[in-house]
Amino acid sequence: MIIDALIVTYNPEIERFAKALESLRSQVSEIIIVDNGSENYAEIEKVKTENSVLIPLKSNYGNSYAVNRGFEYAEKQGVDFIILSDQDTVFKEDYAAHFEKVFLKNHDDKIAAYAPFVFDENINSILYVGVLKNNRIKNVVPENTMNVLHTIASGMIIDCKILANIGGMNEDIFVDMFDYEWCWKVNYLGYKILVLPELSINHKFGDKIITILGKKLPLRSDLRYYFGIRNAIALSLKTKYLPQKGRFFLFIFGIEYFCGYFFLAKKKLLLLKAVIDGLKKKTGKIVIS
Repeated sequence: MIIDALIVTYNPEIERFAKALESLRSQVSEIIIVDNGSENYAEIEKVKTENSVLIPLKSNYGNSYAVNRGFEYAEKQGVDFIILSDQDTVFKEDYAAHFEKVFLKNHDDKIAAYAPFVFDENINSILYVGVLKNNRIKNVVPENTMNVLHTIASGMIIDCKILANIGGMNEDIFVDMFDYEWCWKVNYLGYKILVLPELSINHKFGDKIITILGKKLPLRSDLRYYFGIRNAIALSLKTKYLPQKGRFFLFIFGIEYFCGYFFLAKKKLLLLKAVIDGLKKKTGKIVIS
């Protein structure tokens, strides 16, 4: 079984990135690093491990574009499985070994990807996953092995044979929700994504957490708010991979996202633009002056 890791970089914090690389170095055959035009590219070159390959892109084309370039490289190398990783995710030393055990136990020709329980360090809790129930999207905290509608990309282990049938990420989606949309496509095409308690990673969602009326909210940059709001609304209007009720839920989520963060944002007009651009079904890169 040949397992590679795939990391997309964009101006990573080098010390944390180096730890992420080191955590994967002895667990995989090769670490595929696709760099999205980082300003600190020279530093990335210095810390990459001996079993890393670095694929530079001329500009920031977005995560989905970069991931697909990594998929193409892995396909040429005859890789069996790919571990997707954020540039700051540090894996436990037995992550790949645990996967090999649970793969043999849970193997099914319809499972396209295996995903971990994600512990969010900011809220000190397991991050929710999406499930489809009665054609509606529900966010639930996983407790056992389960099939899911969507989960985040980091830590996901993709079966390359099935990937060849499903295809890669949607390159028209810049930044947020490209991973969710791929997961929806997996389910739409009759395949499965299995979340496993034997696999776990630590993750920080947002830059920091504030509490309002007893609810913890992750704070991010205004630009990330823009992409989250815009892409949720746009995909609710144009995705073919969700049932109508699921698309309605996604639209409401985009509006709630806007309402929840409008008064916290510094550039409030940018969030208004997110709603307008979402209604126009835009999901690509934007230039903010």
